[in-house]
Order: sequence, then C-alpha cells, then structure tokens
Amino acid sequence: MLEGISHYEQGREPSIGQSVYILNKDKNILFHMYDDRGCIAHATSKEQLMSLYREYNDWIVDYWREYFDGIFKDA
Repeated sequence: MLEGISHYEQGREPSIGQSVYILNKDKNILFHMYDDRGCIAHATSKEQLMSLYREYNDWIVDYWREYFDGIFKDA
C-alpha cells in the first residue's frame, strides 16, 4: 500500500491516487503518507508519538527539525 502511494506522482505502477489513512486504535495514532516525499502521524497527545519521534528521528527533514525538537524536548 505504501509503495503504491509513493508511486502515484511518479507515474509508476502499482499506484494509489486516493488518500489513505491508517489508524492504530490501541495507540490512538493516525498515520497518513501523502506522497513519495513524506508522511505525518497524528495523535491526541505528544506522549503517544514519543516512540515514533525517538525511533525515526533521523527521518525528520531539517526544515522541520527545530519545530519537532521543540515539541518533544520536555516529554
């Protein structure tokens, strides 16, 4: 599924051109990969995203680094 989303704007197959959201009801996290450039995770609290922030920190692009570091510095 994620491969299909990333292929859409590149014109590669298989591709998925619709919005796809993945919900983890146990962790209350909503994941949305918008295209081959990135994704976003939503939650009701920053504590729910802390493990993602720690594990995938090197995936954060420099443009957003200061913003996310500011959110998670105290958590």
